[in-house]
Amino acid sequence: GARRDAESARAEVRELTMQQRLQQTVGQHQQMEYIRNVFRRFVELLPPGNKEHEQLIPVLMTFFKFADDETRAIQSKRMEVSRGSGLLGAFGWRG
Repeated sequence: GARRDAESARAEVRELTMQQRLQQTVGQHQQMEYIRNVFRRFVELLPPGNKEHEQLIPVLMTFFKFADDETRAIQSKRMEVSRGSGLLGAFGWRG
């Protein structure tokens, strides 16, 4: 009767709440992954800068949880870019 209906309604509310939390978590993860990828691309194209900027990069790499091999790949890419005239070199322009 009524008691079973109430329990069923509560179970449905719990299920919907869990689904909503899961969707929020997935959405947050996707946003973080997007920001992480944008940051990676930005750093790859960033020629070596002043000391303060260079000190911030490892902090942000740690924040975004880049693995050691990813960090090495990003550093390698930065060296390529710095040899190729910064952002323009990254797009293949050699002036």
